Amino acid sequence: KVHKFILPSVQLALAICERFICAFIALLMLFSLSITALASSEEPSGEVDYTTLSLASAEWTLDEQNGLWALTGISYCLYPTSDVQYLNIFVPADYMTEDGQFTENVVNGYTAETAPIILANDIGGYAQSTPTSASGVKEYISRGYVVVSPGTRGRDTVNEDGEYIGTGCAALVDLKAVVRFIKYNDAYIAGDAGRIVSVGKSAGGAMSALLGTTGNNAAYTSYLEEIGAIMTETDDIYAAQCYCPITDLDHENISYEWFYHDSLSYATEISSPAADTSVIAGYLNEYQQALSDDLAEMFVEYVNDFGFVDESGAELTLDGLREGTYYEYVLSKLESSLEDYLLETYTVDGILDTDAVDSYIAELNAEGEWVTVEYAEDDAASNSVKVTMASLADYTAVVKTRVAAVPAFDDSTYSDACGALFASIDGTLTHYDANLAGLITSGKYEGLEGYDSALAENYENFTELDVDLVNPITMLEGSDVASYFRIRTGTDDFASSFVEALNLALAIENISDAEVDQAYAWGQPHGEAEINGEDLYDWIDQICQLG
Repeated sequence: KVHKFILPSVQLALAICERFICAFIALLMLFSLSITALASSEEPSGEVDYTTLSLASAEWTLDEQNGLWALTGISYCLYPTSDVQYLNIFVPADYMTEDGQFTENVVNGYTAETAPIILANDIGGYAQSTPTSASGVKEYISRGYVVVSPGTRGRDTVNEDGEYIGTGCAALVDLKAVVRFIKYNDAYIAGDAGRIVSVGKSAGGAMSALLGTTGNNAAYTSYLEEIGAIMTETDDIYAAQCYCPITDLDHENISYEWFYHDSLSYATEISSPAADTSVIAGYLNEYQQALSDDLAEMFVEYVNDFGFVDESGAELTLDGLREGTYYEYVLSKLESSLEDYLLETYTVDGILDTDAVDSYIAELNAEGEWVTVEYAEDDAASNSVKVTMASLADYTAVVKTRVAAVPAFDDSTYSDACGALFASIDGTLTHYDANLAGLITSGKYEGLEGYDSALAENYENFTELDVDLVNPITMLEGSDVASYFRIRTGTDDFASSFVEALNLALAIENISDAEVDQAYAWGQPHGEAEINGEDLYDWIDQICQLG
């Protein structure tokens, strides 16, 4: 009987405790929900509203003079940090109606649905850029292309506090945000967002190369989120046209010294009192020659360590400074460049003017024969010409002379634009070439004529920014690489290291599945290097009309 009494009592107590515990847990859950609701009202959730960047209700302006519809002054990110972060869009007039509806009209084989979108940047010297006007895109528009022209931050961009906010990869991040903006608004912009073709020259050519080699690379995510780029879209592109791209900044000095290793003098431009410009020769001192030798040797190591292969799969290596398959490959590229020039320039009514060719070659050989030309054996007047060059030393002596002392880039006075690209937020300049800094601070040049011990202290001021983020070769891994690249550099381009465009092309071909068309445009300066002005458009049509 006692047990029968105790058991129900215990059960009753347990039941009471259980109800108390349940009630307590319920109160805790209610309190937790209240806190969560309060927090969510104060802080935004992980989802970002991009509707303010939508072009669904955009009002286009008809520009009858230039035959296009225009949309200008459009922000492409939610949190711009500079007033240059906007873009202009230009669409062939035939593709749209007044109320913004797409037509079925055809221009150059394209429609409003299939036209390529040309993302043409106007970046120079890694400085900030602004969008172009309608008059600057007429050629693209006449060929049925849609054009997006963006403004971007650059090394000279400062905010209202005077802080430098356009250094490092800022310009590339802006361009990536533009690509995402285009894809987000694909339904409202004529053209195919799957056929974005980037075009740029010089530093803009480097940005074009970077856009093509860094698609969706996670290294840029935090930078994109910081400016409010549309993270629900991707930033890979279809193709990249790269004119004289200034890339691989951390290897520019070693490639420059390898290419000009045979030159002990350099051309210097000065202005005389009469305001005439003349060229005088400067000469490398003992210290500069020694530094040049060491930098050139580092390039040999770089090439051999990289493992470049040519189009046939043959290894490209250097056996010393002036021997090896890489050296021969560089010479063959120059020979092909001259061949293309001769055929384009001296072909009349489908027949090569061999007398004119011979005359031009004689001019190149005025100081001694180093270029020879052979024609087709069966018909000397046919369109077949084979150029042979004796050496790089001859080429650099006659055609592309050295125009800088040693070091050519990242010098002690920070005279090139790239030094400012890696400046601190307060504008303090810094060095960025680790190869160069390592040599100069090694102490091995002490006692040589021309060496200043203060140089070593100067080069201890090294960049804290990630140079890799603006190197398209380094960033190929882990990226969605564009399908097509076209790289053109003029043989009279003195602005950068001559073989960096070649190395860029080889790296893209070796590491990705992209198709790369790289060539040197004979006789062309720094800029849009073309022998035939139609070649760019022919390339765009070829890769965009594949069916």
